[in-house]
Amino acid sequence: MDKETLETVILFVICGIAAAVLMRKFWPLFLPRELGETTKEVLIRTVETIDQERLNRRVLFGSAKKTITVHLVNFVLLVSMCHLLRVFTGAGYIAFAYLLFGLTITKTRRVIRPEKLAGLRWDDQLWLRIFHAWFWPLYIWAWSERKTA
Repeated sequence: MDKETLETVILFVICGIAAAVLMRKFWPLFLPRELGETTKEVLIRTVETIDQERLNRRVLFGSAKKTITVHLVNFVLLVSMCHLLRVFTGAGYIAFAYLLFGLTITKTRRVIRPEKLAGLRWDDQLWLRIFHAWFWPLYIWAWSERKTA
């Protein structure tokens, strides 16, 4: 892949992400008006809906600290993995296999309790599963310690 094609793909992905964020943020504006609702009331309802969504996203995984930790760890490790794919292709594929293996292990061993996933959208569930997948060796070590005790 040449540099120009890569830049085009990256620009396309950035535009797609920006469009998704804007649509998610301003979606309440496109909801149908209630009977007799004025423009001012629509804007007030929209602002309240956006504020409530922001508060819900802040404590998405239980608390604000857990949510920030999940987002930060996933972001840093996924960016690092993408850099590995770009610089050292073999190491990047090993990191990708590590993540897939972790996703498989944590899914089959049911590391994440169903009540933690309840109420989360599919992308948030995936994001939480990826977070736990990075640490699959710790889960295997904990399971082996539990069996020997």
